[in-house]
Amino acid sequence: MHALSNAGRIPPVLANMADQLRQIRNLGAHAGAGDVTAEDVPVIAEFADAILEYLYRAPAKVQAVQARLSANEAKPA
Repeated sequence: MHALSNAGRIPPVLANMADQLRQIRNLGAHAGAGDVTAEDVPVIAEFADAILEYLYRAPAKVQAVQARLSANEAKPA
């Protein structure tokens, strides 16, 4: 995600969220590193959702609204 941040595709706050998700993942993936708790689950879901919203869903929504507005402008009055 830092590559996306460095390229200007995502803001630093999302890169930070992705890094924290990676750290939580490492807790669950590596024995002795710690535990992923029930308290972590909402944070994992919210951070992942924010990243997906910014990268994928929001651009598609903007494109859909722009297409709708363009179609409206093309209609005769």
